[in-house]
Amino acid sequence: MKTKFDDLIKVSEQKIRLADQMIAALMQRIAECEERVADLLHQMQEIDLPKEGSLALFCEFNQKKKSCLDWIEMIYEEIATIKQEKKQREAERMGYQIELEKLRFLQQKELKAVLETLKKKEQRVLDEIASVRAYQIKGESI
Repeated sequence: MKTKFDDLIKVSEQKIRLADQMIAALMQRIAECEERVADLLHQMQEIDLPKEGSLALFCEFNQKKKSCLDWIEMIYEEIATIKQEKKQREAERMGYQIELEKLRFLQQKELKAVLETLKKKEQRVLDEIASVRAYQIKGESI
């Protein structure tokens, strides 16, 4: 049975699906960032400390390590930003979910009211049929 809440429920379900997609995309971005961090850590391990040579080689080694650490720090900041956005999207999704549950509750309430009205109409029709039938039976017996 169609109610005035059907379209609102569909829109609310679409909002939830869209929020889920956004959350999944954010989780994918977080995973990509963590993979970049792992790659940078691996690169740092590959950089060998010069055992001999000039001060310039040692400074170059330190510069490479510092560069990797700076990149890692930037990526962790990006991850923190993405996680904050993900948290906001999850809160929005929770709001949409609550809205959907409210709409479903109101839809059920309306359906119960419609069914109750239909039952009362049916009972009145049955009562009318019964009284007409009773009148016919009385008329035949007289």
